[in-house]
Amino acid sequence: MIDFAVKFYIIVLLLRWALTQQELNFNAIGKTIGVMTDFIFKRIKGTKSDSDKYIPVFILVLGFLDGLFSAFFSRMNAGITIMQTYRDLIAFLGCFFILAILLGATASSIASSAFTLFYRLGAIWIKAVRVILPIRSNFVAVPAILSVALISIALMTGLNFIMAALLHLGVLVPLILVSDAASHFVLSIVTMLDIYMWVFVLRALLSWLSPAMQSTHAQIIYYLTEPLLERVRRIVPQLGVFDVSVIVALAILAVLKRIIIQLVIHASL
Repeated sequence: MIDFAVKFYIIVLLLRWALTQQELNFNAIGKTIGVMTDFIFKRIKGTKSDSDKYIPVFILVLGFLDGLFSAFFSRMNAGITIMQTYRDLIAFLGCFFILAILLGATASSIASSAFTLFYRLGAIWIKAVRVILPIRSNFVAVPAILSVALISIALMTGLNFIMAALLHLGVLVPLILVSDAASHFVLSIVTMLDIYMWVFVLRALLSWLSPAMQSTHAQIIYYLTEPLLERVRRIVPQLGVFDVSVIVALAILAVLKRIIIQLVIHASL
């Protein structure tokens, strides 16, 4: 439960980074994010750009505290548990940025503030790739996603080496550590899809309770799900008064999850 809360708040911090100061003051989701984060950032002097520089530090601190809590409750070695927590956090952030790149790639064709937020988050990687590869079309999302995956796996492999040293396992075959990191990253994508599917289920449940959709958490759920739902609605028409976009989105995610699992199974044979 603590781990889920930490990851949820990290998403909130990333969304804050993607918002402008004006959006934090006047935009509905901006006000929501502001309420959840101002108690930290109002103590930092300077502009929003100045305070945004501390977001990576806050993410590292949250990961460290999450690892300490996990070590305390599991009674495992604190150093190993913290390294494992950071490894999971890297995989989580990698998956989240891949999601941001995919959803943000359609921002230019669909006018939606939800798409714009993901576009800004994914633009970090898009701009970095375009420095090397002069790709102007949305196809740039492919090398950007590969870059996120490779960097994530490299960082996770480094943490695997550190954990191997802490456990006095000697010098393991590097290929084993890389393979373990890659497998862990792919499984994290599956976990992310599971979580994302549950977010859609929550969206469906909240839609039956109109006042609930005005709450702080509901606004964040809306912005996390609307990019995919809006894309689905452009393809699948509404059936009378029934909006089946959530059902279609869940089916798409379930199929994607199944494909990834099958690829992992075949790769391990």
